[in-house]
Amino acid sequence: SKVLTLLPIMVPTFSPTRIPTILPSIQPTIAPTQEAVSLLKVETSMTLSGFTQKVLDDKSQTAIILSIAESANISSKYVSIKEYSFVNARRRYLTFTLASLYNLFLVSQITVPINNININPTSLYTSLTNNIQNSISSGTFITYLLNNAATLNASISNNNMTISNYSVSQMIIIN
Repeated sequence: SKVLTLLPIMVPTFSPTRIPTILPSIQPTIAPTQEAVSLLKVETSMTLSGFTQKVLDDKSQTAIILSIAESANISSKYVSIKEYSFVNARRRYLTFTLASLYNLFLVSQITVPINNININPTSLYTSLTNNIQNSISSGTFITYLLNNAATLNASISNNNMTISNYSVSQMIIIN
């Protein structure tokens, strides 16, 4: 005889229910049964010039992540900052004061699940990378970045910020 339980078990069930049941399942699982999902991974790198501080706080990192996601036209949950460093400090006059401006070299990682058999990974890769490139070329990326930074009260400010050395890695499919 089977015993009904309301406590979930930690392993997937061999007989998932297709429709909601009126009574509790024999052994409910903690999470619904999932199909295997492939992941498309891409790394982007760029140099952002015009930082007034050699600090990239959490709010500034979030502003960058949101800007990459907006540019790629994907959810920000698929974007992360893999690494960053400040390079090539320089000094220049900003309205009669000498200020140091810093360049930020940044590597981001985009990891998008491919859970639909009709999605072509190569087309998705091309779309993501072209969207970001077009956003950078048109200046939209900087607009997103400054707007996100202002909304989050991040330390990024508008000091003739520019982007250079943008590149993307080859796509990697993880099954």
